[in-house]
Amino acid sequence: AASAFRDALAGALGPGVTAVEGMARGVAGGGVELASVTSAAVSDQIDYTLRESDNYAAEALARLAALASGHPASTDGARAVLEDSAKRILGSTSGLQLDDASGLAITDRISPANLAMIVRALTTGDDARLRRALDGLPVAGLTGTLASRYGPGSPGAGFVRAKTGTLNTVVGLSGYVIDADGRLLVFSFVGNNLAPAARAAAAGQVDAAASVLAACGCR
Repeated sequence: AASAFRDALAGALGPGVTAVEGMARGVAGGGVELASVTSAAVSDQIDYTLRESDNYAAEALARLAALASGHPASTDGARAVLEDSAKRILGSTSGLQLDDASGLAITDRISPANLAMIVRALTTGDDARLRRALDGLPVAGLTGTLASRYGPGSPGAGFVRAKTGTLNTVVGLSGYVIDADGRLLVFSFVGNNLAPAARAAAAGQVDAAASVLAACGCR
């Protein structure tokens, strides 16, 4: 299209003017800054993404991580950095399929055991950078996607901290809790192949399971 436009322009201008390819840009001198915006720190963006389960932010952050890790800022780059991170934390990516960063892809595959291992790495691992992500996990009955769950009197309210995972036919909850004995317990509950009408009941069941952990004396 550009070549056709050039040829048409050359024909219209006549033999006295030559149309050439390429462009040149300059910068005007004496510019005055009218406004500037400083974004939230990346750590705050991660907190928000986890707390509110923002799928768009998750995809954007994965591409930034890909770029910082030497991968392209693309879907393939995000997939590569996710797989690299999973292998570093889990030791193996066998049985793992991560086709996006938000978890919305129907081809994504990850087991509750692997999710629990990731939470364990966040809570007790040697990498302090991973522990920073714990600040973004919703608090049962108080913040984010768990604010409207765990009613008054629930033993999990205020104690369970977990990331929700809710799709049309899937309900998940992965996080940690301090039990009645003061022990830190990590967990991951996932319900698959649910009828859409059963999703709310399934969410109540995973919440109840986490509350059982909060109330138990597990020594």
